[in-house]
Amino acid sequence: MVGNITRIISDLQSFFPIAQGHFVVAPMGKIGWGTPTLISLELGIILDIPAPQLSIIGVLRCILPEQDAPVLRLQVNFAGGIDFDQGLIWFDASLFDSNLLAFTLTGDMALRIGWGDQPLFVISVGGFHPKFKEVPPDLTGMKRLGIALLSGDNPRLMAQAYFAVTSNTVQSGAKVELYAEACGFNIYGYLGYDLLVQFSPFHFVADIYAGLALRDGDDVLMGIDVHCELSGPQPWNANGDASIDILFFSVSIGFNVTWGEDAPALPQDTVDVLALVVAAVTDDRNWRAILPADGTQTVTLRATDPAPGTVLLHPFGVLTVSQKVAPLDYAIDRFGNQRPSGDTTFSMSWAGGATDEAREEFAVASFTTLSDDQKLSRPSFEQLKSGLRFGTGQGTLAGTGIDKDVSYERSYVHRSRGTVIRAGLVSVLKSFFDLLVGTGAVTQSPLSVARRGPGRNGPAPVSVDEGTYHVVSVADLTPAAGAAGVRTAAEAYALQEKLVRDNPALAGSLQVVAAHELFTAGA
Repeated sequence: MVGNITRIISDLQSFFPIAQGHFVVAPMGKIGWGTPTLISLELGIILDIPAPQLSIIGVLRCILPEQDAPVLRLQVNFAGGIDFDQGLIWFDASLFDSNLLAFTLTGDMALRIGWGDQPLFVISVGGFHPKFKEVPPDLTGMKRLGIALLSGDNPRLMAQAYFAVTSNTVQSGAKVELYAEACGFNIYGYLGYDLLVQFSPFHFVADIYAGLALRDGDDVLMGIDVHCELSGPQPWNANGDASIDILFFSVSIGFNVTWGEDAPALPQDTVDVLALVVAAVTDDRNWRAILPADGTQTVTLRATDPAPGTVLLHPFGVLTVSQKVAPLDYAIDRFGNQRPSGDTTFSMSWAGGATDEAREEFAVASFTTLSDDQKLSRPSFEQLKSGLRFGTGQGTLAGTGIDKDVSYERSYVHRSRGTVIRAGLVSVLKSFFDLLVGTGAVTQSPLSVARRGPGRNGPAPVSVDEGTYHVVSVADLTPAAGAAGVRTAAEAYALQEKLVRDNPALAGSLQVVAAHELFTAGA
C-alpha cells in the first residue's frame, strides 16, 4: 500500500473531490476468521458531513477449505448506502475471480428501497424477468448468477439463474446452454424457464423453452425448438408450439391444452374503503402546510403544541389535505387482498374557492387487478390524486421590485446602564449600500441568493414538461373522443376502460401512449 500511496491519493481526490463546507469521515478495517484466514471482510464506512449520506464499501472473500488448495473461492465486491436527501437505500454486489473447483462463478446482486419522490422496492440476484419493463436504469446490465460447467469456450456448458422481488411481482428463472464446435460446424442447445408467481391467490405463469440445433455459424441446418407457456393451478393450461427445421424445410405444430378443475371461488373479505378515507381526511396529521417550490425557510420556528383540531399554517405555506388510503377519482376493484364494499370511486371537493389537486404515490396493483403482462410492464407506483391544495400555483407570489435609497435609525446601548441612546437617522445611497452588502456576511452565506444564483455565463435554462398520457386510436394515433391527457398511465388505462364500457364498439381500437410518442402532421 505504501508503494501505491501516490495513486491512492490521486484516486481519493477523484472519488472525493475537495468541496467547501464538506468533511468526509471514512473509517476502514479488515476482519478475518480462521488460521490461516478462510473468510475475510475488508470494510469501509464513508460519512459525508453535513450532507446526509452514508456509504459502505468493501470486499468479501471466502476460500474453503484452505487457501493453497481451494475447492470454493468466493470473492464479492460490494457497495451500498443511504441517501437521505433522495430517500434511497441501495446495495450492489458482484462476484469476481470466483470459482467452484474449476468452474467459474459469476453474478450480480442489487437492492433498491426508495421512499422519496420515487418510491421503489426491488431486490434481485442475477437480474430480472425478460418481460419486466420497470428495471431501474442503473440495473439494466446485471449479470445472471452463473456457473461455467466446462472450462474454455469450446466446448462450453453454462448454467444461469436469477431471482427477483418487486412491489408487484416475484420473478425467477434459469437457463442451461451447450455449445461445441468442430470442422466448421457447431452444436447449440438450450433449456430454460422464466417464472412469474402470484401468492394471493396462488397462481403462476412459466415460459419454458428448449432447443437443439446443428448449425453452420448462426445458420441452422437441422434443429428442433419447443416453447410453452404453462400456467396454473386450477386449471392447468399449456399453450405453445414446436418446430422442426431441416435445411430449407420447417414444420411447426401449435398446441393449447387445458386440464383440471376451475379454481373454486375464494371467499374474499370486504372492507368499507370510504370509511377509511373519511377517517384519514379527518385526521389532523394529514392536514399540513407545504412550502412552495421557490420558498426557502431560512429561519427556525419556535416549537409549539397546538390544541387538538388546530393546524398551524406557515405564512408562505399552502394548506394541503392528503391521504394515502386510496386514490381519488379512480375506480378501484380491490383493496390489497380484500374486496371493497359499497362505493369504489371517491372524490373530494371544496366549495370555498379555487383549489388544486394533491397527489401521492400509490401502488397501482393494490387497487387494480392487473394481468401478468401488466404487472411486468406497468409502473409499480404512480402519483394519483390523494387530496386538495387550498391554493393554486407552485410558487410564492411577490410584487414588483422597487429600487430605493436606504434610511435607518442608529442607536447606542450603554454597556453598564443598559440605556439606549438614539443617534438619529442615517441615509445611505443605494449604490453605496449595494457595495457594502456585496461583501457582508449575509451575501457570503451559502443560503444567500448571490451564492445560490446561476452564473451569468451558464447555458439557457431548460424546462421539461411533466409527462402525460393519452388514449388514442390504434389506426392513426388521433385522440379518442372525450379523452383528454392525464398525468399517469394508471389514469389513462382507467379512462380507456371507461370509454370501451360506454361504447363497446371501441374495443380493440384504442391504446394508451405517452405524450412524447405522439406526433403532429408536419412535425
